[in-house]
Amino acid sequence: AAVDRCKATSWPPSTPGMVNFRVADMAALPYAINEFDLVVDVASLQCLDHENAKIAILEVARVLKPGGRFFSYTSRDGTSPEAHRGMFTRSMTRRDVDDLYGAFFDVRTIDIATHSDNNGAAFVKHWIIVALKTAGSDR
Repeated sequence: AAVDRCKATSWPPSTPGMVNFRVADMAALPYAINEFDLVVDVASLQCLDHENAKIAILEVARVLKPGGRFFSYTSRDGTSPEAHRGMFTRSMTRRDVDDLYGAFFDVRTIDIATHSDNNGAAFVKHWIIVALKTAGSDR
């Protein structure tokens, strides 16, 4: 459903080859080594346990070109349990961020975003991470 919504609302709406939305396994991305300049993760890695998140980040490193950017928006420790509404979501600590991203990327910025949910009943905190692919991390 999310991919269909992205396809319907992307701008410009009909630019063949410019934007491609696909559903894929984060642990085995269907793309070649060094194919992309940018990879964006919006709240996907937080749905994986630590080991699977590490595999997914390795895949991101594999498909990014040298110097490519990785933008990640993922749940941070301190998020109210009510905000997850029964879904599996792993909130990352700063140590998790350093371990997962630092192994494959030059982390340039780590910021924090906080917002309320459910009319202020819950608070959601996210890490906003911008990183560059380091040499040799496309293994």
